[in-house]
Amino acid sequence: MSGMKKFVFVLFIVFSMNSLFSQDKGLEIILSQDTILVGNRFELSYKIKNLDARIKETPELLNFKLLSGPNQSSQMSILNGEMSREISLSFILLAEEEGVYELPMPILESNEEGLEFEKKYLVVLPNPDNIRQPLHKDDKELPTVPQKKKTKRKLYRI
Repeated sequence: MSGMKKFVFVLFIVFSMNSLFSQDKGLEIILSQDTILVGNRFELSYKIKNLDARIKETPELLNFKLLSGPNQSSQMSILNGEMSREISLSFILLAEEEGVYELPMPILESNEEGLEFEKKYLVVLPNPDNIRQPLHKDDKELPTVPQKKKTKRKLYRI
């Protein structure tokens, strides 16, 4: 093999190995917003990515009012022989009291060892003006639909 062919071959092997190890693994906590005002809704999701695990017990969400959930979804894909899967558990909750809350972790059933997860916090601020926030921070207010002007109709008798 010439020097250039060896270099290309080694480069190919390095990128192939990188794709094998680059799959995200673990549990991710996703919040629609990390800071909200009292009396507003937010979405809390737990995503298990590429782990041989399942959620054994849902977390206790004592500090919030449950509006919807637990909603569970799963996704599996095989692309070029690589399998990836994701299990998601989500809740829509209402923040009723101000404070800083550490979000609880679900109890997982898994054969994987040494799983560590990043803690997430939700900041709930006072809301004296009763401001309503959208569920997701990227949501925009829905436009108001213009109302047709009502006109009086004349009634003719025949």
